[in-house]
Amino acid sequence: MEIIAYLAVVLAVFYFAGRALEARRRKYFAALAAGFEGVSASDYEYMCHADSTDFRLSVKFRGRGSAFGLVISLPAAMTGKFDMGDPAFAEQIGLHKTVKTGDADFDSVYAVRSDTPEFVQSLLRRPEVKKLALEILLSDYRLMLGENGLSAMRLFTDFKKLDQAQVTMVLPLLVELRRAMAV
Repeated sequence: MEIIAYLAVVLAVFYFAGRALEARRRKYFAALAAGFEGVSASDYEYMCHADSTDFRLSVKFRGRGSAFGLVISLPAAMTGKFDMGDPAFAEQIGLHKTVKTGDADFDSVYAVRSDTPEFVQSLLRRPEVKKLALEILLSDYRLMLGENGLSAMRLFTDFKKLDQAQVTMVLPLLVELRRAMAV
């Protein structure tokens, strides 16, 4: 009987600790999003507006651990899809189809995954697109183009490290990249 009571106490502690962590996560993310004109779509997704740009700010959680991704997304009407970033992370999330860009130095550092390799190769042959993509990638963000538009995502382990600089640094680069890709 003592073991059952002990287990009940342990489970209650974990339950309430988890709820407290969730409340802190929501508070930090809401404070980040409050720095932009925005409307909450859910606890971890805001439709925002800054510097004449509409964008979506969201958080994606990785499993049950504490790591999460801050995602900044812009609408983008393009037919191709890709994911660019750290090769180890791409393997972890199951993206296995690697595209060779034609630049051996780029390919040795970044993994590019796409079902439309010709599209990605043609984009990265444009000097302005490649320069902007590299600026974002060098800031520890991944780049993605898909049904959510053009997105940049960076992994974090601590919500306290979220601040507006994380968004205001990458947002203009993402806007310029979208413009350069559309040409």
